[in-house]
Amino acid sequence: MARPRKAEAEIARRREIQVDDATWAALKKAAAKGGISISEYVRRCCSQPGANPADGARILPAIQAVEIALGEVAAALRGQGHAAIPDLLLELVAIERLCADLQRQGGGR
Repeated sequence: MARPRKAEAEIARRREIQVDDATWAALKKAAAKGGISISEYVRRCCSQPGANPADGARILPAIQAVEIALGEVAAALRGQGHAAIPDLLLELVAIERLCADLQRQGGGR
């Protein structure tokens, strides 16, 4: 069965913006750090009123570090089972502290 058509207002269309080379390079670099397209980066920045795109570029590597750390905890649980839980609890506390620091820095708008 085919997917239902999007409403006309929901269809994404190609748009054009004008920015200088330095701004474009900064957008491209920030988007690449997050592993997202420039279009997605701009959408995310613009969807948060009052947000500074530089904040996203600053916080993104820390968020990625949290994601990696959680993946390592999950892998350890799969590989070692219950024996790994006491050590992994300490890892989870460290991850939680990093998340709390990010929120205090303004990442938790």
